[in-house]
Amino acid sequence: MLFTVACEMLGSAADAEDVFQKAWLWWVKADLAQMRDQRAYLVRITTRQALTRSEFAAVCPAQKGIFGADSVLPPRQPSQTNFT
Repeated sequence: MLFTVACEMLGSAADAEDVFQKAWLWWVKADLAQMRDQRAYLVRITTRQALTRSEFAAVCPAQKGIFGADSVLPPRQPSQTNFT
C-alpha cells in the first residue's frame, strides 16, 4: 500500500522505492507504544516524504536523481504531528 501511495504521487517506481525506504527508516525509529494509529502514521510518513521529493524535483529538476531530495532539503519531521 505505501509503495502504491508513493508511486501514484511521484509517477516513478524508482522514486517511490526511495520514499518507501525512507518511510521504513522513520518507522523503525518510531515509538510504537505512543502511536494511536500505526497505519495512519505510515501513510503520513510516506506522503510527506513523497511531497518533499516532488517539491525538490519542481525546484531543482536538474539535480533530481543525482543527489536525491534529502541531500538538499531536510525531510519533513513526522514527529511534529501528535499521533497520540
